[in-house]
Amino acid sequence: MPEHQIKLTGWQAVIGLLILIGIIGVRLMTFTSGTDDHDLMEKIEFQLTTEYFPQDVDKLKSVLAAGDREEIDRTAKSITTSKLNIESIHTSYPLFTFTSNKKVIVKVTYSLDNAYGNREKGIKYYHFRHGSISNTWEYKYKSNAL
Repeated sequence: MPEHQIKLTGWQAVIGLLILIGIIGVRLMTFTSGTDDHDLMEKIEFQLTTEYFPQDVDKLKSVLAAGDREEIDRTAKSITTSKLNIESIHTSYPLFTFTSNKKVIVKVTYSLDNAYGNREKGIKYYHFRHGSISNTWEYKYKSNAL
């Protein structure tokens, strides 16, 4: 497979940079609120719960193995009172796709709270497939880029 190199200098580099900034800007501006979509909310709650539940189980197992009664009570209370709060959901649909199934980037801002206060805050990006005709959401994978 031949290797291709592209060299941009002078005004070509400026135009290339402006195009790149424009594409990134349009992509960021296409994020819309998805908190009204009940099906998407359920999928995201399930995804976040499945990410944190195994960590909680491992933490409880290690505390039980240590045998410290106070730490067992504290950890059990922390886990049982944990509540997932989804603060915002923003979706970004592809600009030039005309099919009914679209790959959608979903930005989720959330917090995990328990009886002792805020356990964790975070922002996650996910790729979902959205079926427009039946309004179905299918989780694809976690993303770290727009």
